[in-house]
Amino acid sequence: MLGKIVKSVRGAVNKYQQQPRTVNAQYTPVTNTKVVGNGGGNGGGNNGGISAIAIPGDVAGLLQTYYGSMFDLSAIPNMSPDQLGELVSWLRQCEWMDEHLEVLEKHFKAYIQRQVNFNQFVARVSKDGLSGAQKIDKAGLDIYLAAKGYQVNSQKLGHKRDNEVKLLEQDFENYKLLEDYNLEASFRAMTLKLQKQKALIDAKPDQQAAQETERLAIQAEKQRVKNLLTYGTQPLFAAPTGVAPAVVGVSESSGGSNTAQSETKREPQQQNIWKGVRQFFTGR
Repeated sequence: MLGKIVKSVRGAVNKYQQQPRTVNAQYTPVTNTKVVGNGGGNGGGNNGGISAIAIPGDVAGLLQTYYGSMFDLSAIPNMSPDQLGELVSWLRQCEWMDEHLEVLEKHFKAYIQRQVNFNQFVARVSKDGLSGAQKIDKAGLDIYLAAKGYQVNSQKLGHKRDNEVKLLEQDFENYKLLEDYNLEASFRAMTLKLQKQKALIDAKPDQQAAQETERLAIQAEKQRVKNLLTYGTQPLFAAPTGVAPAVVGVSESSGGSNTAQSETKREPQQQNIWKGVRQFFTGR
């Protein structure tokens, strides 16, 4: 609708600006020239001797530049009634535009406001878009840094994992070495224990013999003391020469050969004991 109105206004203006200039074609404006006679001059004008004396030529041209070629004030005194009627008709052509200026102004303002609204919309959207682009870039940077941090952390964890695995492997190697060394020590300890046990077994007969000798010596000493307490140092009846005195406390069930051997072994010892007893009591 607005486009149609603007187009019609432009067409009307161009039409009346391009119409034949009949006024200027029939007469030439006279400047600073006094016209003599009624209706004289250029074709029967009714100027009555009136002319546009106060308008310089350059000003008349300037006014036509702004208001059109029909706007020639110096030509009015020399116009005929028909020419004046044509001028009036031309001037009244602007009445239609003047009557619709308010509507045209409304449409132009609405058009301008729509342009303003649209460009403000463009500004707001562009601003939001640029702000969003910054946020998107920031989000992209955050994602990149997060991914980079994840990558670095994964590398750290991988390095730590490798070190922990090496420590575990070394700990296992140390464990095996200690277990092997402990096993060898156990073998050595078992060997020493075996050798000690063998030595004890080897020494057992000698120990038994020594224990038997000690037992017999203790038993003989007990018998000697008993005889001293019973018979004194001087027996009432001396034993025949070459006959060993009887040993009290010897078991008769041990067999004749064992008894004879024991008496034969103890005879010199018994004699030594009696000799020692006599020397003790006699003071020799």
